[in-house]
Amino acid sequence: WLDAEGTVIATDATGLSWWTFAGLGANAAIAAGLRARGLGAERPDNFRIRIEGAAATADLERALDELAAGDPALLRTPVEDEAIDKLKFSACLPRDLATEELEERLTDREGIGVVLGQRRRFVVE
Repeated sequence: WLDAEGTVIATDATGLSWWTFAGLGANAAIAAGLRARGLGAERPDNFRIRIEGAAATADLERALDELAAGDPALLRTPVEDEAIDKLKFSACLPRDLATEELEERLTDREGIGVVLGQRRRFVVE
């Protein structure tokens, strides 16, 4: 059911899996954008974004269309406080600047643009 020309969103009894194969730097940022739109986009990894719960495919499509129509530069990979604390010279940086630095390093802007621009196909597992 994989598609070389686009991405696949597979539905199962527990939710949806969007198979992007975009890498964690893109998937984590997109998942954060989906969570901001009320979807339970959890556990992104290098291959997929898992949307848990009773999210309808129409809700996901609407949210993805909004993300694709928006500015991909606004999507950022969230960072945890522990990562900020481990940043070299973190004690010398204001917290917001350290957060912004790590988010920028971890976010794959090119991957985000590619994935959001690809065709999406829904399948039932």
